[in-house]
Amino acid sequence: FFPEEGKYHLDGHRNCKVQWEPSRTNAASGLCPVCGKKLTIGVLHRVEDLADRKENFVPLHARTYERMVPLAQVLGACLGTGPASKKVAEKYRLMLGALGPELPVLRHQGLCRRAHRGRRSPCKSGGAEHQRGVRR
Repeated sequence: FFPEEGKYHLDGHRNCKVQWEPSRTNAASGLCPVCGKKLTIGVLHRVEDLADRKENFVPLHARTYERMVPLAQVLGACLGTGPASKKVAEKYRLMLGALGPELPVLRHQGLCRRAHRGRRSPCKSGGAEHQRGVRR
């Protein structure tokens, strides 16, 4: 759902454990600092080469949009299990029954707390980190 999380998004060498933004790759003339060979160019580099405007440019009359992760995936992260698990399916059913349609539920923060009826969340990644993930 988020391209920047993909393994081919940035430039680099997996074996050399090098992952760079395109600007850093350009500054190093496209060469790996570990082995000296040419770096593998990632998708972001290609996008920047083709772009006709700066990264955060927003046209004057552009429509807004939201990036969302499916509720089952968020619940899976909260519960420490996969999005297709029985636990997630049950919480999903309970949440939609209590809170209504998925899109309004996704637009509110504190999903783990809602999923567990106000009790402390069992999120394995920690509260603040998970909330950043939900907001993202």
